Amino acid sequence: MLEQVSQLAQLTKPVLVLGERGTGKELIASRLHYLSPRWQGPFISLNCAALNENLLDSELFGYEAGAFTGAQHRHLGRFERADGGTLFLDELATAPMLVQEKLLRVIEYGVLERVGGSQPLQVDVRLVCATNEDLPTLATMCRELKLPLFTGFSAHARDTLLNYAWPGNVRELKNVVERSVYRHGAAGEPLDAIIINPFQRTAETPVTPVCVASTLPRLPLALREWQQTQEKALIEKALSQARFNQRKAATLLGLTYHQLRGLLKKYDIASGEG
Repeated sequence: MLEQVSQLAQLTKPVLVLGERGTGKELIASRLHYLSPRWQGPFISLNCAALNENLLDSELFGYEAGAFTGAQHRHLGRFERADGGTLFLDELATAPMLVQEKLLRVIEYGVLERVGGSQPLQVDVRLVCATNEDLPTLATMCRELKLPLFTGFSAHARDTLLNYAWPGNVRELKNVVERSVYRHGAAGEPLDAIIINPFQRTAETPVTPVCVASTLPRLPLALREWQQTQEKALIEKALSQARFNQRKAATLLGLTYHQLRGLLKKYDIASGEG
C-alpha cells in the first residue's frame, strides 16, 4: 500500500482514502503531500463531521465581510489557505450535498466563490478526502453511445469497457481510464488492464455487465426497491458461487471485504460463516 501511495503522490489528481476509523487515513494524506512536488506548500486538514452545513461551507470556501451576522471581516477558507499545497478533508461522506456540489466545481475547474461573494477565485489545491462509509453508486440505467473507442486499448480492455454499465456516466469513464493508465500504462504498448474498482488488487478481474436492456423490468416500478432486490440477489449469488467464502464473494462483486460485510448487515443476509 505504501508503494502505491508513493506512486500516487506524484500526481495532481484528487485521492479518496477509504478505511475504518483509526486506520491512519490522515497519515496516508500526509504522506501523499510530503512525497509530492507540493511538499513545500501548506498541508491543511478539516474534519467535515465536526461542523454543520453553514459552518462547513464558510470554513471551506471562506466568506466576505457582511456575508452574515457577525461576519465583520473577510475570512479565507481552507481552500485558499491550502493554495499551492494539499487540502485533506476527513469524513467527506458526512458533508451535506450542497457542500459536495460546491466541492465538485472546485475539483473540476479549480474555481470557488466565498460565501457572500460573487468574484470567482482560482485556487491550485491537491484534494485528498477520506471516509469510513461505503459510497453508493448513483445510477443503474444502461445506456450505450454509438461512438468508436479511441486507439491504445487491447481487445481485452475494450471488452471490459464495453461490458461495464457506467453508472457514474462520463465522469466515471474518465476516472477509470486515468486510473488504469497511471497504474498499468506502458509507453508504446496498448493498455490491457482496466481498473474499474480502485480497491481491486488485480487488473485482470473480468467485469460482468451490470444490466442488460432486454432484462429491464417494465415501468412503472419502485426503483429503489428494485435496486435493493437486485443488489441482494447478486450478493446471495456471489456467496453461493464462492461457497460462502466472503472474501471470494467480495472479489466476485468488485467490492472490498468490509464493503461486503456492510451489505450483508444491511440486507440481513446469512453469511454462512461461523
